[in-house]
Amino acid sequence: MPDYITNILIFVSIFAAQFFLSRTKYKFLALIVPVFAVIYAIYYYQYANMPLWAVLFLLVLFLILLFSEYKNGQKSYNEKVNKELERMKSKDM
Repeated sequence: MPDYITNILIFVSIFAAQFFLSRTKYKFLALIVPVFAVIYAIYYYQYANMPLWAVLFLLVLFLILLFSEYKNGQKSYNEKVNKELERMKSKDM
């Protein structure tokens, strides 16, 4: 399998993990995923022979995407919880 396909699969799997973990009630669980992204960037810098500025640019871009997904996931979770609470309150009346 070509190297770029492997990198794309790793990127997609990290992003998918962030998508699912950010929508749980455990807020800090999804903050582990950016650590894996940094570890992968260090590994990629060591073995892909890319310049440091390119790896750092891709890492910053990827971290921005991960944190925006985290923020959207937590917002979605909070909306779901609030909707459920309102539904429970309406049934109590």
